[in-house]
Amino acid sequence: MINIPNDTVNCFVPENLHNPQPGTPEGPLAGINFVAKDLFNVIGHRTSNGSLDFHRHSTPSEENAEAISKLLGAGASLIGMTICDEFFYSLTGANEHYGTPINCRAPGRLPGGSSSGSAAAVAAGLADVSLGSDTGGSVRIPASFCGLWGIRPTLGRVSLKGARAMAPSFDTVGWFANDVLMLSRLAQVLLKGKHQETKIKRIMIGNDAIARADAAVAKAMIGWIEGHLTDSEEVTVSPEGLDPWWDVFRVIQAGEVKSTNLPWVRTHKAKLGPGIHERFLMAENISDFELNA
Repeated sequence: MINIPNDTVNCFVPENLHNPQPGTPEGPLAGINFVAKDLFNVIGHRTSNGSLDFHRHSTPSEENAEAISKLLGAGASLIGMTICDEFFYSLTGANEHYGTPINCRAPGRLPGGSSSGSAAAVAAGLADVSLGSDTGGSVRIPASFCGLWGIRPTLGRVSLKGARAMAPSFDTVGWFANDVLMLSRLAQVLLKGKHQETKIKRIMIGNDAIARADAAVAKAMIGWIEGHLTDSEEVTVSPEGLDPWWDVFRVIQAGEVKSTNLPWVRTHKAKLGPGIHERFLMAENISDFELNA
């Protein structure tokens, strides 16, 4: 029998599913339980997007998000909806209104965000796998903080239909697992049907990008490259440094938030927590000149 687990790490939204959604009896993911970030539509559930105000105004969804439907159709069962940073506009995992999910792998430390609850649930063993989203690190950072495997696929590889947008130029569906085999099992379902053979003509290794990693991570990556990619070329990705790239990302992201979530926040006078409020104010003040520069 499939049950919604007792929330021992404050990872589930208070307005969680009333009942689990069982997957099809047979399928490649039969017997696997998953949770999903509370930005995915689920039949009968009112999403919050990490905001109490949004939840108060939302209505029950009439259909599942496409990524949810894919997993259910492959046999996995949905057992809960998880807390995230407000409107996904943070990477810490702290939520002023819902509280911060507990990182059981590093007690007393943040779980990372914005897919904080999804990572915390898998780390605590409450779910086998979980769905999140990644715009600027929202799967990769919680995976790192909670000691999990996490993936951000190529933009557009997994449908975002039925998921709340943040910055569409960067938004992706991602997922978490405790090991690479389980991560791969989900990939075989979520990425199915969109594979395109591409002939690799040239492999370039960005030394300045790898140099930013921790020494142990850089060593492991270089070792893998040397063992698997014999015909590669070392390059400098950005001679002027990588920091300006972050500034460009920040401006584009904020400009898109200005169109996706800022109108709702201002219309409904949503109460935003520390950090989130300031980021929305920044988005509001992004100019056309900055976006077109």
